[in-house]
Amino acid sequence: MKVDWNEEEISLFYNAQEIARRILSGEVDPVEGCEMIDNIRIQLNFPEELQYWAYLNDGGSAEWEDKTWIPGLLKYNHEKWLESVMRNARYLAAKEFLDSFVGSKKG
Repeated sequence: MKVDWNEEEISLFYNAQEIARRILSGEVDPVEGCEMIDNIRIQLNFPEELQYWAYLNDGGSAEWEDKTWIPGLLKYNHEKWLESVMRNARYLAAKEFLDSFVGSKKG
């Protein structure tokens, strides 16, 4: 976990958290929200706290694929992907991992 966040990085990170909240509330489409959070991840130089959003953005994980009756063939399952987006959005929206580093800078 990165411990030397500057003001701009803190602001970007809180923007990512707000996007996650908006995904959960339905204000932001999950596909668009994943792209926005992944863009913030890139701007923040790939912090581990946002790393999973890269997989969510490009849909490249076996976690949300179903095996078909043909060996070795996988079929994309949007419902599994959406469950993963929502799970990660809940985690990001609720996470307080910056609080101990920013203290009074937050407000």
